[in-house]
Amino acid sequence: MRFDALKAFSDYVTQFMYEEKIYQPLEDTASTQLLNELLLRKFLASYGTILTANDPLPLLGLKLLSVIVERNPAFVLILKKLGLIGILFEYFQVGHSKFNAATLKIVRAIVASREIELEELLRMQVIDKINSIMAEFVTSNPEWCSDHLLVIMHEILHLAAELKKKKADSPVPQQVFDSLLVNFSTFCKLLSESDVVSSCSQSTPT
Repeated sequence: MRFDALKAFSDYVTQFMYEEKIYQPLEDTASTQLLNELLLRKFLASYGTILTANDPLPLLGLKLLSVIVERNPAFVLILKKLGLIGILFEYFQVGHSKFNAATLKIVRAIVASREIELEELLRMQVIDKINSIMAEFVTSNPEWCSDHLLVIMHEILHLAAELKKKKADSPVPQQVFDSLLVNFSTFCKLLSESDVVSSCSQSTPT
C-alpha cells in the first residue's frame, strides 16, 4: 500500500511541477508555495524512511526527488539541512543498487547548485566515483549518463577555478584538474556529441 500511495503522489506531483501555469519556482506563486509546502511536509520530512524501505520504494523516491531538484534547485539546501547529501552521494557509484539515471540527475543538481563546497565534494570522493563511472559506462553505453556526467565535471572544474581565485596557494584546484585529466579524451569526444554543446551554443550571446 505504501508503494501505491507514493506512486500516486509521485505521479500527481510530477505532473503539477512540469505544468508552468501551476509551478513557477522563480515567481513563488500561491500554487507554487502550496506545492512546496506539500513536498516538505509529506515527502521530504519522511524521505529518510523512504530510502531505507524495501525496494522498489527507494527507487520511486529517488525518481521523484530528481524531478523536484530539477524543477527547483533550491530544494538542494533542504536536502543539506536534512543531512541527506552524504547518503545520496553514497548511491553515486558503480555497483550500488540505487545508482541509476535519477541518482545522476540528483547529484548533477546538487553540484550545480553550488550549495556544497568543493572540499566537501572531494571528501565524498566525487572525482573517484566520476572516473569509475566514466570507465564503466561511458565508453560502452553513454546515452543514459554522459550528459549528466559532463555537467557534473564542468561544474566541478568551475568550482576548482573559483577556489584558485580565492586561494591562489591551495593545491586542491590542481589536484582536481589532474584527477579529471584521465577522462580528457572521452570528455572531448562526448562533448562534441552532447546536447550540452548545443544548449550552450544556443544560450551564448552573439
